Amino acid sequence: MAARPGLRLPGAWDPFETGCRAILGQQVSVQAAIRLAGKLVAAFGTPLAEPAGSLTHVFPTPPQLAEADVALALNMPRARGAAIRALAAAALADSDLFDPAGTLEEAVLRFTAIRGIGPWTAQYIAMRALKLPDALPVGDVGLLRALETATGRPSAAALLARAEAWRPFKGLRGPAPMGRR
Repeated sequence: MAARPGLRLPGAWDPFETGCRAILGQQVSVQAAIRLAGKLVAAFGTPLAEPAGSLTHVFPTPPQLAEADVALALNMPRARGAAIRALAAAALADSDLFDPAGTLEEAVLRFTAIRGIGPWTAQYIAMRALKLPDALPVGDVGLLRALETATGRPSAAALLARAEAWRPFKGLRGPAPMGRR
């Protein structure tokens, strides 16, 4: 940290969008997640009065997604569509959902309490949306692939053990922002 003062996690403009993108990115490639996000925006976002190039819609809001049949519109697993609806409903029910958490553990518990959000997604949201520097989605395939050596990829448990040396800034050493893996 001393060699790179001011280093910080890449954050997110819209925490709800980041949460939705994290859900869309579950168990698919980065490119597939980007395509799904584009379809989500086209299907449920608000069209811009004056499109600017390829920017034609605003990302959907929680009220627009709380009852949306995301899985049908995006031709994706129903559970993932339900998770986006659950995140939207949670955001509507709790205006403080994306506010800073006291601890990483509190943030992870907050998000894993939402149906369809597991530890990887909760850690990703904590890292990008809440900007918690010690968050690290240790099961991230891109991260595990990047750390592969001649003896193979580390397990999530091995990565977690290795990352202990990076505390309290595991997220600064972890995965690149979605789309840059």
